[in-house]
Amino acid sequence: MKIGIDYAATVGNGGNSVYSQNLINALIAADQLNDYYLYAFAHDVLRGKLTALEHNKRVHLRPAYFSSLGVPLPSFVVEWLNYVSFRIWTAIDNLDIFHFTNPIYYQKGTYRKLIISIHDLGSLYNSNWSKKQSGNFFKKKIEEMVTRADKIVAVSEYTQKDILQNFKIHPNKIEVIYEAAGAVYYPETSKQELKDKFSISDYLLYVGQIQPRKNIVNIILAYSQLPNELRAKHPLVMVGSARERGYAETVNLIVVEYGLSSNVYMLGRVEDELLRKLYSGAKAFVFPSLFEGFGLPVLEALQCGTPVITSNTTSLPEVAGEAGVLVDPADINDISQAMKNILVDDSFRDNLRDHCLSQAKKFSWGKAAIETLLLYKSLHS
Repeated sequence: MKIGIDYAATVGNGGNSVYSQNLINALIAADQLNDYYLYAFAHDVLRGKLTALEHNKRVHLRPAYFSSLGVPLPSFVVEWLNYVSFRIWTAIDNLDIFHFTNPIYYQKGTYRKLIISIHDLGSLYNSNWSKKQSGNFFKKKIEEMVTRADKIVAVSEYTQKDILQNFKIHPNKIEVIYEAAGAVYYPETSKQELKDKFSISDYLLYVGQIQPRKNIVNIILAYSQLPNELRAKHPLVMVGSARERGYAETVNLIVVEYGLSSNVYMLGRVEDELLRKLYSGAKAFVFPSLFEGFGLPVLEALQCGTPVITSNTTSLPEVAGEAGVLVDPADINDISQAMKNILVDDSFRDNLRDHCLSQAKKFSWGKAAIETLLLYKSLHS
């Protein structure tokens, strides 16, 4: 088979980019028969940033996408270039399948079968839950995509259910293929670097963007309700970049208003190696998100052996399993009580911790790749 994939979707640091990068890598590693045509950003291909991929004879790079970040052009010109370029390259390649691992890179083209991975439908419910540009594109194109697609990959049973509730399509059109955490995440026993770098040893941890959908304000308000002695011993460490300055300023004001400046550590983005140490050293990972199609940070924490406090809604119970304390994300008292329980009750926390690694092992990129290959084969037969 000749399989096209939107390699442009791997650019960035968000969950969707991590999904695309890991799935593509796992597919190429697992598949010794088929040819992969990776449709990348033209400026990355032309500047030689992807040369490592060229050593594989079954991998073919295509400079098919343009970006205003790589080429300083107006957005309507970039859209037109993508429209034309995609049609030219797919006509040349004569693909059996094109798999869009991120719907915002969707284009019409010359391919026999179309597969689209859908992570979540959050932008249909609240415009603040996604970037404006990608949210607008998603809302405009989603019905066309799900209608035209021969198969849809949903990254959780919740997302599958959500798609079926929003669109009139047959259930057989959707396959649930879970994503996974990267191999860089595993239990790290030493806490010395954290003590040296941040002066922390026992703490609660949040990882993710600082944005409304992640329920940051309620995390901080719940933390503020903990007894003073608990907060003094267990700071709240928050890792992730701010998507919007206004929301980040609101979060900072709340920290100051509740007298938490010495208890809340805002670290911004950190590299994976340090993030592994932060996950592993935490008493608990706190992630009461308002809406998730999967919830990758929860799985990353579990793979590092750390129990989680997460929402009892959307996809999060699927990922957390018995290693999670499920809370109502709208109930500050519920979140706060879960924090308190996991901090003061060692046996309760240890029981959760016993389930972390076994729950994490249910998910792997190797498994995701095999299931995706079987999906490709079913369309090609």
